[in-house]
Amino acid sequence: MLWKSWPPIRTRILLVQLLLVLAGSALSWQVYHSGQVVNANAESLVNRRLPELVDIRSLSEEQLRTERLLYEYYADQNRDHYLVSYLEVQYRFEQALTNLRLRLPDNPLLEQINQQHEQSTLLAQQLDSTLSQRPVDWDRTRSLLNQISELRRESQPQIKQLQRDLNLQAQEALAQTLDSTQANTRWVIGFALLIVIGAFIASVMATRLLTDRAERRRLAAFAERNPDPILSVNPHGQLLYLNPAAIRLAKEQQLPLSPRELIPDLSHQLHRMEAQGKTDHDWEFALGRRYMTARAVMLSDLQQIQVHLRDITSASRAEAELRHRATHDLLTDLPNRHQFEQDCQQLMEEDPNGGLILGLLNLTRFHRVTAQVGFQAGDSIICATARRLTRALNPLSSPKHPIALYRFGGTRFALLVQGKDSSESLALIAQAIKEGFSEPVYSEGALASFVLAFEQGYAHYPQHADSPQELLRCADAAVREDGQQPNTLFTLFDPRMRDLEEALISLENELRIAMQEKQFRLFYQPKQCLKDDSLTGAEALIRWQHPHRGLLRPSDFISLAEQTGLIVDIGEWVLEQACIQAKSWHEQGLELTVSLNLSPRQFQQPDFVKRVAEILKETQAPASRIELELTESLLMEDLDAAYEMLCQLKQLGLQLAIDDFGTGYSSLAYLKRFPVDTLKIDRSFIANLPADTQDSAIIRSILDLAQHLNLKVVAEGVETQGQHDWLQQAGCDVIQGFWYSRPLAYEDWVKMLDHYRRNVPMEGDPTRCLTKG
Repeated sequence: MLWKSWPPIRTRILLVQLLLVLAGSALSWQVYHSGQVVNANAESLVNRRLPELVDIRSLSEEQLRTERLLYEYYADQNRDHYLVSYLEVQYRFEQALTNLRLRLPDNPLLEQINQQHEQSTLLAQQLDSTLSQRPVDWDRTRSLLNQISELRRESQPQIKQLQRDLNLQAQEALAQTLDSTQANTRWVIGFALLIVIGAFIASVMATRLLTDRAERRRLAAFAERNPDPILSVNPHGQLLYLNPAAIRLAKEQQLPLSPRELIPDLSHQLHRMEAQGKTDHDWEFALGRRYMTARAVMLSDLQQIQVHLRDITSASRAEAELRHRATHDLLTDLPNRHQFEQDCQQLMEEDPNGGLILGLLNLTRFHRVTAQVGFQAGDSIICATARRLTRALNPLSSPKHPIALYRFGGTRFALLVQGKDSSESLALIAQAIKEGFSEPVYSEGALASFVLAFEQGYAHYPQHADSPQELLRCADAAVREDGQQPNTLFTLFDPRMRDLEEALISLENELRIAMQEKQFRLFYQPKQCLKDDSLTGAEALIRWQHPHRGLLRPSDFISLAEQTGLIVDIGEWVLEQACIQAKSWHEQGLELTVSLNLSPRQFQQPDFVKRVAEILKETQAPASRIELELTESLLMEDLDAAYEMLCQLKQLGLQLAIDDFGTGYSSLAYLKRFPVDTLKIDRSFIANLPADTQDSAIIRSILDLAQHLNLKVVAEGVETQGQHDWLQQAGCDVIQGFWYSRPLAYEDWVKMLDHYRRNVPMEGDPTRCLTKG
């Protein structure tokens, strides 16, 4: 009787229909929700992942452009072009990085890339500062460039990791879509069990259709909009899909739309990828005249492999150009010093006992070339010199003993000879270079020609050095030695050269310490008036009281002081001490003159006259009792400038003397023009008196000339009674030399002066009032 209580059939049918409608509505909602998830994933991929990939690609490209700009700036030092291009690149890089940080907040990889970018920016600023300084510290610039390149290489793994993360997110979205569709499938299957098999089959087909459609939309949108070529192939390498960029590439290369034509080694690379069990694989290949990178990604769920291509031709060429510029001279295109060090190190490592010869060639007096024709024409002469050197060395180069030519910059070239050549072989090389420049070198754009010559210095490996840097130091010492011996064909390194250089370096350091610790002393060599045998004054001569080597004469250190510029400070000290001494004698009632030598470097200082005036003012010394001695060669370097400076010194009240007269130009014109008071006859004319008739005639001519020009004459180096008597008879005014007195220390001078003032001769020599005993 229970069935009698059920609703009528119509009602049951309506209830069943209602249940079917409700079940269909529930199924429809599930299918709709699943489709929304798929659509959301597809839209997320198109609207978010693709811009993120573009920005990541921009990061990599702008880093490469930044590095290229810095190397170009290092090569041509065009700062204006560099700043404009650098700021543009930095703006694009920071814009891409900002976009990624907005889309991917708190991403540690982006923070690392940002930190590396800040470090690279700081290094670029340091590079700009270093290149703006003069002289440029090239070692530091190369070190900064290496650090920037290293930072770029360090950031590449982070950028690739970002790309992998995005691909992983895309795969996760795909997995989410598949999970949703699988759940939907289970709903459809349940609904089909309630209704009919046909409805089940139809719902399954509809679900699969929606799934495939959404997947195709996602993949198509990504590939269609990608500017890089993308291919989809099955595991056997058969083509499934080409995006528009890949089709354009095939048309540009005039290739058929075949994966094996676009990627010649595709089958081999896919086999390697399968053998290694990888899901992604990267490689590079050449396509015509282009260089490409390929990245294959296995899409297991679709049973296909997607290959992404990228054109790196410009980057490869730029990198090759940067490498060439870093290792070759920009003017002559010869390998530079950096390349030499690499080649030399490689040869030493390959054959430690093989033997190498490094020759340094330095053009002499090239500054005269640029002074006459300018730097642009000078550059053309440097290029012609490089070509002529190459022609001279080519016949001597052989497979057994190859010769490589380098340019180290400026006027310096180098050659590297492989093998243990003998001194005769070196002589042949040096002679070939000399003969190669026997004819003049002509400059382009200037009607001038020049006969050039080289200083040549050579050093052997492993006899003289065991590293490229040490070999270079030895050859450098040899070429400097060759420059001091103008009549030699070449100079081979000798270890004594290094010892001498080290001794000079040590002496220079000690000389600076001597200035600080006041280790210098003044000795005074008296001057005698021949008319009445009176004391007229003294020449102040510097000595160095070395703490370990004892008392050093000027010949031991003055030349080095000239080279290092310390002579300026030393000269001022001598002038100051001489002024103090002149003032002391003046206060004692002694009308004695202190004379002192001026060095060329001191005389050429722009503020020399000003410093002399300041010292005279500070010491309150009588200017008329100070005599400055200058050599003829110093005055003749620039007659107008010398005349102007001498007039200024004369206005201060100083006495002026020409030292070593007769050994230089001895021009009557400048004697008439210059406001000098005294001529000092060089000791070389005095040494052979009175026997040498030629020296006698020269001295008489000088005395006659001085008398007519109203100049006083001082004879240096008088050492014998015969010289004294001859000069006295000839009418010389003053003598100076060992016959009268050796240079005296201050204490001895005081004793001598005391005897002189009391008119008491010193012990041991009644005829002369001074030194003996």
